[in-house]
Amino acid sequence: MRFIRFGLLFLSVVLSFQSIAETPYYYVGVAAQEQSTRSVNFSPDTAIENYNNIDYTAQFSGTAYRLFAGYSFNNYIATEIDYTSYEKQEFTMVSNNGGDIDLAGSSDSQSLGMQAVVNLPFRQDFSVRLKLGVIAWHNSLDTLSLVESQPSVSNDDSTGFEVSSGLGFHYALTRRVSFIFDWDNRPVKSANVESIGLSLAYAF
Repeated sequence: MRFIRFGLLFLSVVLSFQSIAETPYYYVGVAAQEQSTRSVNFSPDTAIENYNNIDYTAQFSGTAYRLFAGYSFNNYIATEIDYTSYEKQEFTMVSNNGGDIDLAGSSDSQSLGMQAVVNLPFRQDFSVRLKLGVIAWHNSLDTLSLVESQPSVSNDDSTGFEVSSGLGFHYALTRRVSFIFDWDNRPVKSANVESIGLSLAYAF
């Protein structure tokens, strides 16, 4: 009897999913993001070990954003591809006594990703989003070092693959236009980058 009740409940859930499933559709969007990650170590201590009167500064710059396109199979399952540009970190190192040291560099990252998206509708215009996927990232990093006893900047380009995850909320303003609020976790170069983003999406 218990199995019969379970079977009827499962069947009713499946039929309810099918009854409210929408026609599959494509969508595109853009997100402005606020990102949180650890500061990059550009190795200033190594480069200025034997120097005095040096001003070294490091800071975040630029705007983080995400461009994405997706295909929604129904109200519950979708897949997305995206391009993410991460917040840039920059440094400068200059002599403050008229010396000849004037160096600058940065850490700059981008990624391409693909995610599976599960939507959990609470109302016709509001749902919770769960995301799991994989990203291919690229990082260009300038570091300070000593070359023949002089501070110098060297560059290293690296790439890798990581698992990404996310959680968000979807609000349909109209049948075509939606707002999406997302939290994403994307490891890049052994550092977790946590992003909070607000997206504008258009369905067609």
